[in-house]
Amino acid sequence: MLEQASRTERIIAGARLVLAIAAFALLIVQPAESSRDATEARRVAALYFLYAVAVIWIVDRGLMRIEYVGIGSQALDTLWFPIVLLYSQGENSPFFLYYVYSLVTAGFRWGFLATLLCNTANVVIYTMVHFATVQSQFEFARFWVRPTYLYVLACLIGYWASIRNEHSRI
Repeated sequence: MLEQASRTERIIAGARLVLAIAAFALLIVQPAESSRDATEARRVAALYFLYAVAVIWIVDRGLMRIEYVGIGSQALDTLWFPIVLLYSQGENSPFFLYYVYSLVTAGFRWGFLATLLCNTANVVIYTMVHFATVQSQFEFARFWVRPTYLYVLACLIGYWASIRNEHSRI
């Protein structure tokens, strides 16, 4: 079981690094379209890249118990994504998909319930980002679309991951 968790954390860490590289590349190629303050957005992306490299290093070297890596990186990812959103285009940021990444990682680590709990944290944080970056008058119908999509995705991803986790135990 420990080897399976270690393999899962390596895959998640690699995916995080891909996200970090993609974010940094997007902010370099099209800074005006992807951020409000391009310099600050690139700094945040660079810090996220360093964080991604650090997690890979910790997992590959076995410097921390794998359970702690999972819990810590899930919590840090949940906090990193709104920071990236705040320094890019806010609620309209292309980095909104990072929330989906956190749902996938929670699902594959812990299953359905953890995915829903992670998503609830994501929606609360998304709501804060929305109100911090909204540029027009609040429209409930427009606002609620993304949290609804996140809950639908959380249910699908959580269900899929729980089935996968059951089959991997057999």
